[in-house]
Amino acid sequence: MIKRVVKWVGVLAFVLVLAAFGYGSFVTSRLAEYQAELKGRMAAARAETGEAERLTQPQDLRVVLDERFLNDIFGATAGLEIRARGGHDLQVEKVEVHLDRGFLHIEAEGVFSAFGGLYVTPVKASYLGFARIGENGHCILESRLDQVRADRVPLISPKWVESWMTLKLQRALKFPELPIPVTLEPNLSLPEMTKFVPKRNLNLRIPARTVQLELTAPWVAIEPGYLVIGVERIQLADREAPSETTTALGAPDLTPGSAQVAVRFGLISAMLDELVEPEVDLYLQSDRIPRVWRKEKKILGVTTKAELDLVGVDGSLDIQRARLGVASGELWVDLEAGGKVTGVASGDLFGLALNKEFAAEPRVNERVPVEITERDGFLELGFAKKEFDLDLKVETSILDRDVSIHHELEISPRFLLRTFSLDHWIEREIMIPTVVRNKRVQGYKKVAMSLSWSAQLPQAAQDHLSLMGTLAIGGLQEVAKPEGG
Repeated sequence: MIKRVVKWVGVLAFVLVLAAFGYGSFVTSRLAEYQAELKGRMAAARAETGEAERLTQPQDLRVVLDERFLNDIFGATAGLEIRARGGHDLQVEKVEVHLDRGFLHIEAEGVFSAFGGLYVTPVKASYLGFARIGENGHCILESRLDQVRADRVPLISPKWVESWMTLKLQRALKFPELPIPVTLEPNLSLPEMTKFVPKRNLNLRIPARTVQLELTAPWVAIEPGYLVIGVERIQLADREAPSETTTALGAPDLTPGSAQVAVRFGLISAMLDELVEPEVDLYLQSDRIPRVWRKEKKILGVTTKAELDLVGVDGSLDIQRARLGVASGELWVDLEAGGKVTGVASGDLFGLALNKEFAAEPRVNERVPVEITERDGFLELGFAKKEFDLDLKVETSILDRDVSIHHELEISPRFLLRTFSLDHWIEREIMIPTVVRNKRVQGYKKVAMSLSWSAQLPQAAQDHLSLMGTLAIGGLQEVAKPEGG
C-alpha cells in the first residue's frame, strides 16, 4: 500500500514538474515575442523623432518640456494602485522619468502582490513611454513594460519568475495612460464677460467668442533632456493660408524644470483680428447714468443749477480693426472702433425740464501700446492705457440756443478689446490616475500647475514670440474614488 502511494506521488510530482517546465517555456516564449515587438516600437519611435530634423525647421508653434519639468508632473503618480482579477496588485510608491531619443524611460518602484497576498515583494519596474497626440488635441503618454526586478523571489528560477511578472504586469496590471500638459485643441473658446461699473451705474457685456484653428502636421519628438511638440502650420479655419514665411527655430535651450512656448507672432495677430470679426464686440446698458453734466449760473443775482442724467442708455460697439504690431522691442495695437448709443437726456436746465432722446456715435481710432502681462496665472496682452474715453454727445436747445453736451464714458481696454491667453497651449490642470481596477481607471487626482513666465519679443511678424516658464506644482486634489475604495 505504501509503495503504491509513493508511486502515485512520484507520478504526480513528475507531472507537476513537466507542467511547470512547459509553462515556463511558454512564458519564456511569450516574453521573447513581447520583447521583439517592444524593440520594433523603440526603433520606430527613434526613426520618427529624427525624421527630417523637425526640431530646427520652421514651425508656427513649438512647445518644449524639460526632463525635470516632466519628473515634477509624473512624480504625482506616486500612490497609484493597480489591481487585477486573481488577487494581483501593484502599489506604486515612486516614479522617475529619463528621456531618450524617441521615448521615455519610466522607473517605478513599488510593491507587487500576487494570489491574494500569498506572494508579496518589492519591485522595480522599468517602462518605456511613447508620446502621441490624441484626436481631441490633448497629448498622451502611453507606456509599455520593459522589465521587472523583484527583491524576493521563491526558491525557483528567478529569471522565470521575473519573466512571468513582466507578462502579468503588462497584460493585467498595465500602467495607465498619463496626460502630457500640452493641448493642441483647435478651438479657442472665450466665455461671455460681464461687468458692472458702479461709478457710472453701467453694465458691460462682451459676447462669448470662439476662434477655430486648422493645424497642419502636428508632431511629437523626444530627445535626451526634453520633449517637443510642434505644429508646422496653423491658420484660421475657412481662411487662406498666411502669406508670410515662418522663421526657423534653433535647438531648444531650457533651464532645468522649465517649459518653452514659441508661437509665430503673425498667428497671434490673426487670432486677435478674428476675435473682433463679429459685428458687435461690446454691449452697454444703464437705467440711469447720473450727473453727466452739471453747471451753475447766476440769473438776476439768483444762482440756478443745471443737472443732466442719461436715462435708458442702450448701445453697442464694433471693433472694425485690431492689428497687432511689433518693432524695436515694442508692441502695439492699431485699434479702430465705432458704435451707437441711444437713450434719453433727462434733467433740469436752469429751471427748465428736459427730456430729449439722443443718439451718439462714439469712435476710437488710435495706436495703443501693449505689453505682455500675467493675469490669473496666464499670460495675455495688456494695455498700457488704463481706459478709453467714449464720447457720448447730446445735442439739444435751451431758450432757442443750440447746446452740445459731451460726456466721456470711460471703458477699460480689457472690455473694449478682448484678448486671450498667449500660453494656453500648456494646460494648468491635469488628471492623474490613482486607482486602476481590471484595466479601468476608477480614481483620479487633480494636479494644479502654475508657471512663472518671461517673454522674448520678436523682431518681425514672421518671427516667434518666445515664452519661458518655470513650473510649480500646486495642491493635489482627489476628484473621484471607486465605490467602497
